[in-house]
Amino acid sequence: MSRASDAPAVPRKILRQLAKIAKVPIALHPPFFHGVNLAVREAHRLSNVKKLQPHTAAEIVAVLTHVMHAALALRNELLRMQPESREINRDTIAGRFLRSVMLSTNQNETNKMVTDRTQLGFTGHLTNLEILAHQANEAARQARMSMKRKGRPKGTSGKVGFEMFVRLLWITAATTGERLTAYKSAHSDAGWEGSLLQAVDLLRPYLQATAFFQQPK
Repeated sequence: MSRASDAPAVPRKILRQLAKIAKVPIALHPPFFHGVNLAVREAHRLSNVKKLQPHTAAEIVAVLTHVMHAALALRNELLRMQPESREINRDTIAGRFLRSVMLSTNQNETNKMVTDRTQLGFTGHLTNLEILAHQANEAARQARMSMKRKGRPKGTSGKVGFEMFVRLLWITAATTGERLTAYKSAHSDAGWEGSLLQAVDLLRPYLQATAFFQQPK
């Protein structure tokens, strides 16, 4: 039985070729490279699994939408707690305690957990939560568009490890560069062409041939 730890690391040279195929900007190479190696590891880990429960676009969008609503809800809570408010109620009193902790934390230079982001105070956190809500909403929109059935890779029936590999590879490219494609072609001996097939061919040496590909008779 293969394990994720048995999966070989994909060489940087191959990763760069894959990034070029997927048109991944240089700034996004690190998450793309990580995603490709993750796809290979998962393929090895699932090589003996018989059935895989697919994730739908609606499920992914639901998670991102929940994050957006949670960020907005927390922002609204902080707005009610504004310590500068002239109103004195339980929210503003709680806000003053929170502001006090923020200030004392910022002044503690020995606290290694303190970063520039945690030193923003109420206004900074409100802004960050607004940005997070916007980003989660945009991510949901992209997931909804990217995971439409049209052009979505379906993997290889009966080979769960390979199916997960294809799915993760496709998602990694779609979230850092451009969607990998696979389409029928009368000009190809295999009957198919596209950037997804190019990527799979590059990574073929790092997958288990007996588990992922049809063997010649």
